[in-house]
Parts: sequence; structure tokens; C-alpha cells
Amino acid sequence: MNTPATWTLRDYFALVNRFKWRAAAFFVLSMLLAVLYLALAPRRYASQSKLFVRVGRENAALDPTLTKGETLAVNASREEEMNSIVEHLRSRYILERTLAKLDPDAAQADPESREKALLVLGDSLYVDSPRSSTVVNIQGRAATPEQAQKMVATMVDVYLEEHMRISLSPASYEFLAEQSKRLDDQLEAAQSRLRDAKNRAGIASIDDRRTAIEGQINAVETQIHQVDAALDASGAKLGSLKASVRSLPEPLLKQMVGGMPNDGLAAMRGQLYQLQVQEEQVRSKYTGLHPVAVAVHEQVQEAAGTLNREEPDRPHLVTAITAQEAANQAALAAEKQNLQNGLALLQRRLATLNDDEIGIAKLTRNVRQIETQYLACAENKEEARIDQALRMERLSNISIIQPATLEVLPVRPRKGLTLFLAALGSGLGAICVALASAQWQPRVVRGSVRPRPAAAGDLNPWPAPTS
Repeated sequence: MNTPATWTLRDYFALVNRFKWRAAAFFVLSMLLAVLYLALAPRRYASQSKLFVRVGRENAALDPTLTKGETLAVNASREEEMNSIVEHLRSRYILERTLAKLDPDAAQADPESREKALLVLGDSLYVDSPRSSTVVNIQGRAATPEQAQKMVATMVDVYLEEHMRISLSPASYEFLAEQSKRLDDQLEAAQSRLRDAKNRAGIASIDDRRTAIEGQINAVETQIHQVDAALDASGAKLGSLKASVRSLPEPLLKQMVGGMPNDGLAAMRGQLYQLQVQEEQVRSKYTGLHPVAVAVHEQVQEAAGTLNREEPDRPHLVTAITAQEAANQAALAAEKQNLQNGLALLQRRLATLNDDEIGIAKLTRNVRQIETQYLACAENKEEARIDQALRMERLSNISIIQPATLEVLPVRPRKGLTLFLAALGSGLGAICVALASAQWQPRVVRGSVRPRPAAAGDLNPWPAPTS
């Protein structure tokens, strides 16, 4: 009875042994093709450069043209920065500039040829950055080591130029220099207007002038109060003096006016007294109509008239006594008037100063505003000048830690890997050749060479072993 059985590894080995020459021929032919490929395949050489990205001016400073009136929160991580650098290196513009330096004739080629050259160059360059690292790897492959080295070195050089251009704002210095010159002219004009306004007002400082005027006003007001008190005291003194002298006898008044006795008036009074005594003696001897009595009487009248004309009367004596105090009172009144006039003048000056303060304060604010803008612009201009100097000296936060290498050993094709894959494929192919040969010549059975006729519709092409 015939029953199907499972093929063992020994059966497969028997098949391979049956057609071993075919399998060996296929293996040898495949290996020869692999060796021929290694001998004739074009060589590809690699060159590699490494860039180190530090925290520097380019990624820590704002653009010099940015107004720094407000604080900007910039939370860019180092990973984002590294990704930006890698994307910039992979940009088409970097490839175009690299191609222009490597092949100056490419710019004159037709667009299709130029596009193909860009595609070839893009496929030959590889850019990556390991995670958690600030190093960028740039690798290029070409037909010769020199071409690969030149390709990578040119790309690095182009990128460093572009990095300086886009990071350090080369046009900022000229712009800020122009703005600084304009603000300097505006500041000079504003300071001239402020100076002229102060000259017209006759002041150097509003606050100092106001302090001085207010001090003078306070001093004058204090003096006016003192003069008012002195006037009140003088008026009281004058009224009391007038009331006192009304009750004094006239001789005492005369002594108060003259102080020491008047010798001339005293002599005239003595002469009048002698004439009066003589007149009494003559009247005792003669009658009133006697010529001697008449003559003596006339002398007495004449002396008395002369004395009366020389001696002041009581009102005059009172006026003379109060004249000094009245003069003092008049002087105080005049002083008060002068002080009031000076106070009015100072108040007018203060009012004028207040009027001038509005215009001067406006001019001062304008000067301070322009000065602030000028200082900020000058600071930004200095930042731009430093950026320009850094760009001219090609100083950047990106350093070349490994220049483009010159590797003389090719990286393509890989001999070891190619031979290993060829041997593996050839072995599998040899086994497949043996199995295919057994399919077309089904005479192999387990331990014998007896054929089993295939029934109609039999899906198993392999001979089944007998039970």
C-alpha cells in the first residue's frame, strides 16, 4: 500500500548530492560574477567634516535693529537650534552656491543640466547631527578622494559664510549709522532751541530759578511783616507822644526841643527883662506920656516882638518834638511801599517763569527723548559694528573641529559585505538549482531510484516514498 510521507533533511541532501555539479557550477559562476563586479564597479571615496556649535553671539543676541524697549522671551532649545543648522545645510541655496564654486561652468548650463547636477550633488552629500549633541556631521562621496574632500570643504566654507550673513545682519551697521547721524542732528537742533529759550528767559535752570525767586519772595514778605509791626509801633508811639506833650509847660517843651538852653534867646530874654524893670522904674518917676517913659516902652515892645518872633509857639514845639518819630514813620511807610513794589516785581517774574516753564519743559522733554533714542541707536550701532567686525574676521559660534578629510580607501563597493552576500546568495541559489533539477527529473526516492507514476491531478510533483 502506498502512503505519503514527509521529506527529511536527508532527502534534500540526497537531491543536492544528486545534482551537485549543477549546484557547484551555479555557485562558482555567481562568485565569479561577484568578483567581476568588485573588479569593475566604480569606486566611491568619502570625506567627512565635523562642526561644533557653541552658545555664542549669534544665538544669544537680538538683532541690532530691534528696539529694546521691551523684554522679549526667547525659549529656543539647543535641539531646535541644531535642527535649524542641519536644515540650513540641506537647503537648496547652499547646494547651489556649493555647485557654483565646484563647477563655475554650471551657471552657464541649461536649466535641465543644472538641475541634474544639483540632484547628483545633493545625493552625494549627507548632513546629520546626533541627538543630545552639538556636533554636525557633513559627509560627501565622489569618484576620487580629492573630489570628495573638495566637495565637503566647499560646502563647509559656503555654510560658514551664509551663517555669518544671516546671523550677524551685515546691513545693520550702515542703517544704524545713518539713523545715528540723523538723531545726532536732531539732538543738536533741539539743544539749540532749548538753549535759546533759556537765554531769552535769562535762566539756567527752572528749578533753581524758581527756588531763588521763591526765597526772595519769602524774604520780602518777612520784611513787610516786620515793617508793618514797626509802623504799628511807631504810630502808637507818636500818638502817645502827642498826648503827653499837651500837658507839659512851655519852658519844658522848649527845653525838650532845644535840649540845652539857647544862649541868644536867653540873652534876648535877659535884655527884655532889664528893659521891663527899667520901664517900671521910669513909670514910678514919670508919667506915661513922658518922653523917657515912651522911649523905654517902645524899646520893651520892640524887644518883646523880636523875642516873640524868635521863639516858636506851642504847636510848633509839639510838631518839633514829634517830628523825629513822624519822620521814622514816614521812612517805614516808604520802606513798606518799596518792599511791596519789589514783591509785585518778584511775583511777576515768578508768573513769567511759570509761563516760560511750559515751553522750556516741552523742549527739555524733546531733548531727553531724542537723547534717549540717540544713545539706544549708538549702542545698537556699536553692536552692529562688532557684528560687522566678526563677519569680516569670520569669527562665529560654529567651529570646524574636523576639516574635510582625505580618505584614500574607497567606501563603495564594500568588498567584505559584497562577498558575504554573494556567497550567501550563491549557496541558496545552488540549492534552488538542485531542487529545480529534481523537479524536472523526478527519479529520486528514499533509498532507491524507482519512479512513481503521477496520478491525474496530483499536486505533489515529487516522488513519494513507498511504505
